Amino acid sequence: MRFLNLALVTVASTALPQVAPAQQDIPLVPIGISAEDFDFTGTWNYRTANHSVAGACPNGSPMSGTLEITHSGDAVGLVLTSGATCDPGSMCIYDGAIDDDGNLIVSNTATVDDEGGTAANAIHIFFLTDDMATGHAGSGYVHPSGFECQWSYFIELTR
Repeated sequence: MRFLNLALVTVASTALPQVAPAQQDIPLVPIGISAEDFDFTGTWNYRTANHSVAGACPNGSPMSGTLEITHSGDAVGLVLTSGATCDPGSMCIYDGAIDDDGNLIVSNTATVDDEGGTAANAIHIFFLTDDMATGHAGSGYVHPSGFECQWSYFIELTR
């Protein structure tokens, strides 16, 4: 895994001594690889963390399991094969593409209840190596009466 330490870049680019003590507070920034440069398809293990919610809905819980990524032409597919409860089942099936930066963006949407409520999910995946990725995800629910909630979380993939 390759990292760019912004603290070293900051210290090297300035002669101000007061910058040096803060270098430990600056996180490492991963330098990713483009999905176009390797075969990212297949089975991946995933786990989620840092779940948050906006709205009067329960917060999401950390999940872990497996997912399957497919790629054909410009289309990318992702299916959560274990570790998640999807109701309806189509909410475990995502479609998307490789963005201009070489990252995956997949999403889905469906009517999820008999009152006409709709839900949507999106995942942005950033590859660190050919067997490790990270990303963030967002989900939303909107009821026809105007009630809504949004969730977000981080996701890590390994194989």
